Amino acid sequence: MAGLRIDQLPMPSDKFRIDIHSPRFETYLAATNEDAKRAKKIRQRAKSLKPKRAAKMLELADNLDPAVTPQTPITLASNRYMRDLRNRVIGAVWHLVDEHSDLDICRYDIAKPSWALSPREFRRESPTSLKAKLRADLLRAASSLGFNGVPDTEGFLIAFLHGEHTQFDDETEHIHPHFHCLATGSWIAVVEQMRKQRGYTPTESSQTPIRARRKLDDLPYALSYLLKAYWPGKWRGLVSGVGCKRRTRDHRRIPEPHHSEVLLWLHKSEPSDLILKMGLNQTRGGFHMTNL
Repeated sequence: MAGLRIDQLPMPSDKFRIDIHSPRFETYLAATNEDAKRAKKIRQRAKSLKPKRAAKMLELADNLDPAVTPQTPITLASNRYMRDLRNRVIGAVWHLVDEHSDLDICRYDIAKPSWALSPREFRRESPTSLKAKLRADLLRAASSLGFNGVPDTEGFLIAFLHGEHTQFDDETEHIHPHFHCLATGSWIAVVEQMRKQRGYTPTESSQTPIRARRKLDDLPYALSYLLKAYWPGKWRGLVSGVGCKRRTRDHRRIPEPHHSEVLLWLHKSEPSDLILKMGLNQTRGGFHMTNL
């Protein structure tokens, strides 16, 4: 049905609620406290900005601050909003996977090296542009396998835009938007085919542009990874005694002022800007495969 927002998906039944089945899923209290912390840091950031941009930051801070906006704000910058959105969207995906349990499934991280941007470049990038680039790469791979567009494929693919900030030991830094993707049926072969495209050649800073995870034993947790409530910060550089560059595995808060800028970037976006659906449509009841 046309015109439905992704956050209008119904809350899933208890069987498919990740807040029930995934112990690591954030509580509403934790999400509320995170929004308060974000609001405080954004107000600090606004003090160093010119009036017009400072006003936008302060407006976002008021949206996030539970003391000012006690109800869940409708913005991707809010941890409370993302908690609700994740429950609805991942629940719908889980339901669909369960409904089509005969299909092979694989989860992917897709991080094209050219998408790694300086913080200034990132602010000028748009999520819809990144989504269009991924869609074009997928269709190019599908065509090279002999598929005549989406209707010719079996199964579905859904991808969610994510990102992380990396600080390097030479004091340079970048923000790398990428996609967390669930592929089923013939879409698995399509994603694998993308590895052969020139743009997905590994680089020093992006050594595994396409990373697959085929063993999804804890399905609620594995699916909750697709759409996360935050973008992390990491460090990469030479490790003493090792002699080679390593990247930290632990997730840290993106350092300021970049975290506030990422939140403002997300605030200006809609959920549909960040989600790519192939072989899927949305109705009031949830997601449905289009090629049945």
